[in-house]
Amino acid sequence: MDFIKSFFLLIFFSNNVISAELTDYEAEIRDILSEIKLEQGYPGISLAISYKGQVVSEQIGYANLSEQIPVDSETIFRAYSLTKGLTQILVQILVSNGDLDINSPIRNYISELPENIGEITSQQLLTHHSGIRHYRSDQEWLTFSQNHCSTAQEALSFFINEPLLSLPGTQEYYSTYGYILLSAVIEAATNRSFEDLIKEFIISPAEAPQIEMDNPGYNITQNVSTYYEPTATQFFEADNVIDGYFVAPSIDNSCKFGGGSINATPTAFTRIYNDYFSGNLTNETSTELTSRLPRRFSLSGEGLGGRSTLVAVPSENLVVVITANSRGGDLQPYAIQISELLLGNKYEL
Repeated sequence: MDFIKSFFLLIFFSNNVISAELTDYEAEIRDILSEIKLEQGYPGISLAISYKGQVVSEQIGYANLSEQIPVDSETIFRAYSLTKGLTQILVQILVSNGDLDINSPIRNYISELPENIGEITSQQLLTHHSGIRHYRSDQEWLTFSQNHCSTAQEALSFFINEPLLSLPGTQEYYSTYGYILLSAVIEAATNRSFEDLIKEFIISPAEAPQIEMDNPGYNITQNVSTYYEPTATQFFEADNVIDGYFVAPSIDNSCKFGGGSINATPTAFTRIYNDYFSGNLTNETSTELTSRLPRRFSLSGEGLGGRSTLVAVPSENLVVVITANSRGGDLQPYAIQISELLLGNKYEL
């Protein structure tokens, strides 16, 4: 499974007690959260850390500005492209189970594809080497996000008949559309929905709380953050502005599937990765698993009403996830700062 190697100010704090391994860093972690609020200005921010089997979280700011409801550890955020990390884990599980051959042409699973698309492999989709393009603009992203999809194949018409940017396997082009196609391949290979597979093989085994596929028609919980847009936006007129933000227009991320459809708490992601790095999700030892993974890797996501980042060091069983309820800015430097704080020189090894 070598494919895994290829990719990869009014403030409220929660009262969570940080575990023994992290006790010495409680003040520093809270200071970093304060820095994010001060420097980036998001209405609400949530942080979770999984380190050596312990999961802790801290929050800052508001889930709802007008009602001044603070973010808590169970507040759900839009994670966007952090979803791709769960898709990677799911692919590994399906390959191990013999349900998916990532090196065979995807026409073996979906026959009704244009000839050039059918020759792409799941491996190439997974590592962004398929030649399928990404969104061309924010406006295209917004138009795509006005649609609802029940299956991944319903989303393919938005891009499937366009020419490839390069021959499959020759160049890397980051592509959420590629991950949507990968989701369709997964559904075809297993004859099951992407959502059901994620729940059975990842969410349930990890006992991950408060995580769901985006669907404006339902939520598993009422504790979902209000999603905001900064007044500096180029696309929307601002009404009822509070502290430089207004409520973001309604969108539907259901068509993004494995490329960006997950809404969750940071704790949900850290629990999943803790189980993954321990080998529990793939039925192998942690040493076997981490030997195939990069020394460290990161993911980031952004879209209307959300910003997210994940930084992980598998061999140390460390993952840091930060989410915010508005787009803009950059959370990754803060996640790296926390990782360096906890690991010291080991982060650079």
